[in-house]
Amino acid sequence: MPRTSVTSEVVAAGTRLCDLRWRIRHPDHRIEVEWLYGFYVRRLLIILLSFVMVAAACSLPLTEAQQQADEEQQSDDATTTTELGEGPTPPTTRTPRPIPTLPPLDPDDEEVLTQLPGQLAVGAGPIVALVNPDGSSGRVVGGGDGVIATQPTWSTEGALLAWSEATPNASAITVFDPASEGILSSPIDGPPAFYLQWNTSDQMIAYLRNDPTGSGVEAGAVRPGGELEVYDRGAPHFFSWAPERDFWVSFADGARLSLVSIEEVVVLDDPTRDFSTPQWVDDDRFVYASPAGLEVFDLTGATPQLFALPPGQLIFTVNPTGTHIAYLEPAAGGQPTGLRIVEIATGNIAAVTDEPVVMWEWAPDGTRLVWTGLDRADAANLAQLHVWSVDSASEISVTPSFRPSQLTISSYMPFFTQYSVSHTTWAPDSSAFVFAGSILGDSGIWIHALPTEERAGVEAGRIAVGDVAFWSPNEAQPEAGAPSPF
Repeated sequence: MPRTSVTSEVVAAGTRLCDLRWRIRHPDHRIEVEWLYGFYVRRLLIILLSFVMVAAACSLPLTEAQQQADEEQQSDDATTTTELGEGPTPPTTRTPRPIPTLPPLDPDDEEVLTQLPGQLAVGAGPIVALVNPDGSSGRVVGGGDGVIATQPTWSTEGALLAWSEATPNASAITVFDPASEGILSSPIDGPPAFYLQWNTSDQMIAYLRNDPTGSGVEAGAVRPGGELEVYDRGAPHFFSWAPERDFWVSFADGARLSLVSIEEVVVLDDPTRDFSTPQWVDDDRFVYASPAGLEVFDLTGATPQLFALPPGQLIFTVNPTGTHIAYLEPAAGGQPTGLRIVEIATGNIAAVTDEPVVMWEWAPDGTRLVWTGLDRADAANLAQLHVWSVDSASEISVTPSFRPSQLTISSYMPFFTQYSVSHTTWAPDSSAFVFAGSILGDSGIWIHALPTEERAGVEAGRIAVGDVAFWSPNEAQPEAGAPSPF
């Protein structure tokens, strides 16, 4: 049975959205991403190393999406919709439309992908959809029919999926339960949310949006179906929920390190240097960038742990198991010398690569790291994803050359440290990852599966059409074999 993908109408809407992202500008709170991916390596790195300074806008696709929604006419198809904020409702139903199909997977690749756990949340133009790793059982769950859905964000246990919605006259944070098909929406007055992050108990969703008062970025939280509560304001704004607690640590205004809750904002006196997202090691410790290097702050009052590094901006992420930190090592002149990994317990440092690195992401088990590098800096504008193993201290896999999706380039790459604490492209068993882009002219959502002792790997299997995709943290899957309707 053929696997199917987004309708031609959805693809056209997504194309218009991409065009608007580059044409519409908001002077006060819009990221002015001046680079295209095809610029030469040095310019690309300079801009990525400067993203903290320009992130005051931190405005992801919903701003443009809302304006796009104003221009959209209501579909002529018969539909059933629900008003935002009504509480639990069934998903929107749609009249079937002609649907293009993807070419079938290679049979050997399909056999491997069918064995992978979890589901993928796919953003494709104005819709959010779910699909199995082999491309089966796909379905649209949000957006369409005058609603723009973006920022698909799995809960930490993977049982719920949240996204941000915008219509010509309203916006909301919506939560979907794949098991029951139930929906809860929290209406938003003013600008829509452009970033979401679940707390570790999956009871609250933190958000960022342009402050309605015009004073930067608003940071707050909402219980699914409830009302928004403002926690803090500042721009740029990066944060991470504390494990099993109702507060987060944030780095805002380019200088303010704080512990933030609904009751108060506790500003810490510790000096900082240029960085982005503070990251938790365990229940009591988080990592931030001090003038001396990477510093581990301990809430219990214990002496901070320090990994001394040269001056300069620090870009880093902590692995999910809290054992290692990956970082770009600063060097004279502001250019990084390469991607490094330090073991927190021992201070031992491993060199991953000295090549230019655009972004990276830890696997859930904390033993593998996928990093994005330029395949070459000519007009082809190509990248590759390299997989590095902590255990073997070596590269163990690499994807074919590909061109990342425009949405990945403009809205996710500059903020990958923030997304590292709330989203994952890795399978829950750390055996595969998903990426969006085009390979030899074929665009969509691709999966790279690492070989194991039990099975072969998959270099790149295209399983859906879309602009971005994230893997569920759990291994639950719907019944396989149904064709994808998106």
